[in-house]
Amino acid sequence: MGAMLQVHLEADNSAFIFNKDFMECLADEPKAQIFFQSLPGSHQRYFSKWIDDAKTEPTKVKRIALAVNALAKKWGYPEMLRASQGK
Repeated sequence: MGAMLQVHLEADNSAFIFNKDFMECLADEPKAQIFFQSLPGSHQRYFSKWIDDAKTEPTKVKRIALAVNALAKKWGYPEMLRASQGK
């Protein structure tokens, strides 16, 4: 028999930190912010993670603008992605 693998799992209890620039831009657009706050936490995190995953600053800025505009139209994450891919 080979060596036995042992796995130890720990819960990550650290608080999720939303993208600061995204939160500041949302604060400037009350309609978008109100809709964002009405979404489940997991949906809120999709937007922030997508922005954080941008590899360059111009992409990050573009994603923030897309997200805020989509939220102002009361679009969720999937609707925003579909609309942005259709352009």
